[in-house]
Amino acid sequence: MKFADQYSLDLTDAVLLSCVLAHQSTEIATDDHRFAQICRQLGLVVENPISDSSREQMAQWEAHNLPAKGLPRILHHINRWLSRNHSQAADDFWSQTGNGSHLP
Repeated sequence: MKFADQYSLDLTDAVLLSCVLAHQSTEIATDDHRFAQICRQLGLVVENPISDSSREQMAQWEAHNLPAKGLPRILHHINRWLSRNHSQAADDFWSQTGNGSHLP
């Protein structure tokens, strides 16, 4: 919790960082630029397992195949599940969320 609060990290990143430091590791692998910056500030060597070309290919695939990140993606998944199981509820949900742009 200390790392999450101190560096404004997600809990999973904070736990990972805590474990790395507790085991006196000197390296960490991440493709998260902000997390990598924090790790470097703490003296860790950061390895990025994803090349720039792979990152670009991933971004293109996501843009073509997935709804926008964050809340729209979650609402889209909920709507898809509802559509398979409760079509009338799915229509109402999609309408109330502004086609997946905000919470109802």
